[in-house]
Amino acid sequence: MEQTVELIYRPTARDFAAALRARRRASPMARRQRKIFAIGLPFIAFCAVMAVITGGGVSDIPVPLLVPALFALVAVPLMPRLQARAFQKLAERQGELRTVVAAAGLHITTDHSSTAMDWTTRPRLAEGPDVFVLLSPDKHGFEFTVLPKRAVATPAEMEHLRSLLDRHTTRA
Repeated sequence: MEQTVELIYRPTARDFAAALRARRRASPMARRQRKIFAIGLPFIAFCAVMAVITGGGVSDIPVPLLVPALFALVAVPLMPRLQARAFQKLAERQGELRTVVAAAGLHITTDHSSTAMDWTTRPRLAEGPDVFVLLSPDKHGFEFTVLPKRAVATPAEMEHLRSLLDRHTTRA
């Protein structure tokens, strides 16, 4: 008899925020963005400081330098939270999720729909402290499925789930 693990849960914004963080760690595009941000922001700050030192005031900082820096300082940290809220609002409409993980793949049932996916649709795995994130085969993981660890009933089921995921996916 095939063993399965069933997760029953209502997705939260926290689940999606954790999933987006895990997906971001697995995405080459996100890693590039972090590098650009890590190099670009100090460079812009350096240029702004130099403009103040050499020009004598904040008003001498060029606007084309200041506007992107301020936008990056505000928007970049807020983006994952805003995306997580948007995903959670969409998921709220579906009600409770019942996800069955088995050797054949995933079967997800909501209050309004049901879908089955084999492992070829989610062959990559990113793990965060609170979630498993199954990613689509594309290198950016545009499609993903969140499995909150809080929805696993027992430590034995958690080990079985981890075993199934390790057997059928590759770590991203």
